[in-house]
Amino acid sequence: MNFETELCNFFKVHDPGRIRLSRRIASTFRNNRNEVMHHLKKIYGPGGVESLAAKVKNKNIISLMMQRMSIEFF
Repeated sequence: MNFETELCNFFKVHDPGRIRLSRRIASTFRNNRNEVMHHLKKIYGPGGVESLAAKVKNKNIISLMMQRMSIEFF
């Protein structure tokens, strides 16, 4: 399975409204597949997105994730 498909499948289960971002995330982080999936599982894991959103008011969660990952990976 390619990275974009893996992201689509993940978002179908955890956040269907974000499926549209799969292609962009896959192309931006194509060399960091394992790290991206680990980070997403951490975000959508116990406590879910709501617990993260409570900490970061008025921010787009995926944009925040991509911003953090860009800093960590590049």
